[in-house]
Amino acid sequence: MDESLGAKRQELKARWTRHAPGHGAVQLFMLVATLSISAHGQVAPAKEPAPAPSSTAPSSTATSGTAPAASQDAPAASQDAPSEAPKEEELAEEAPQDPPAKAPPAKSGDILISSEDAAAQPKNAQLTDSSVLTKVRSPGEEERRKKEKPATRWSEVGAIVGMTSRPSSDDRFKYRPGIAYGGFFRPQITDYLGISLSYREERISVEAAPDAYDYDTSTESLELEQSPLKVTSLGVRIEPSYPLTRFLHLQGVLSWSWVRIVYPMPHGPDFDQRADRAGVELNWGLGGGFSVDLLRNWVNLGLMGTYHFVSNQTGSAYEPIQAIVDGQMTHFAPMARPKHLVDVLFSLGIIL
Repeated sequence: MDESLGAKRQELKARWTRHAPGHGAVQLFMLVATLSISAHGQVAPAKEPAPAPSSTAPSSTATSGTAPAASQDAPAASQDAPSEAPKEEELAEEAPQDPPAKAPPAKSGDILISSEDAAAQPKNAQLTDSSVLTKVRSPGEEERRKKEKPATRWSEVGAIVGMTSRPSSDDRFKYRPGIAYGGFFRPQITDYLGISLSYREERISVEAAPDAYDYDTSTESLELEQSPLKVTSLGVRIEPSYPLTRFLHLQGVLSWSWVRIVYPMPHGPDFDQRADRAGVELNWGLGGGFSVDLLRNWVNLGLMGTYHFVSNQTGSAYEPIQAIVDGQMTHFAPMARPKHLVDVLFSLGIIL
């Protein structure tokens, strides 16, 4: 047996050396194949090449010679599967996020948060509108707002002067416009509300008809003249105000006052009666005006116009009065009551 194998080897070697000289690798391969044939007595069938694995799924067909390899690769694939899950999470984290909502545009006087302040926040903190845009007024904005505020006042004291008109309710008496003057003290309750306490006097000229004083007898022969009326007023005024500018203020007036009017007795060449008559009344006023700060927080100039309703008119001036004329008792007619009051007053005050 050994001799026959050795003879076959020598024969094959000589054959391949003669037909394919220079191809040593091929000769060696053929030699090994010949030995294998000689050892087993038959030739093993050649393996069919396995189909290329699909890109979407692994091949389900394999030859009997590749089945063990596939079974060995299955555990490895199962071991690689968990490692792919973290990669998907990493890809999800690296995926582009939706851009954050834009913060509202900054207004005048607003300061945006700085990059250093943003870096100091925790990484997992969510930015909101309050953290992106912090509404802090700049020093210039604060100064401008302070200048626009009304002048700070604790109180105001000053003088008033103006014109008044008290029309008569009787055509026989004509009360002419008069001059009013006085003073006031105005405590400031709030920035937009003050209360004024005032005292003032008025002088009102009177034009009387010849028969104005007739009551039961004629007085035309006396040629009487009426002296000016003397008016004294104590009042309280509620004065709300609204600043139009830094120096100009719009003001309202709601007033109440107690008024006393002195009616001197008429006098003439043949008559001299020194007893005076008087009447009292209440005035309720509604009006408005404006004031100007000549010197901010120091001097204020105001102009007010007010219409007053009249009520509770009582006194001896509105009743007949007795007087002796040429040795005889004579009655004089009562004085006419004022219908209402209209005044326009200037005020000059020092702000305390």
